[in-house]
Amino acid sequence: METTARRSGGGLLEGFYRVVMSQNSVYITFVIAGAFLGERVRYAFLRISDMKISLFWGKGNQKNELLDSFWQS
Repeated sequence: METTARRSGGGLLEGFYRVVMSQNSVYITFVIAGAFLGERVRYAFLRISDMKISLFWGKGNQKNELLDSFWQS
């Protein structure tokens, strides 16, 4: 009597493992492509963050210039 039921097709992760990890060349290509795409996403995120920080500081500087001109006149 078998206590655990086995699926014939396996799960999604098992299929992914069979496709990607079965051949060394596919695995290496997958890792290199993932690293490349990860760096592109990271670079895009940093550019967006830098723009937001620049806008934030720019608005603060505009307020300071406004206050300075108000107090100087």
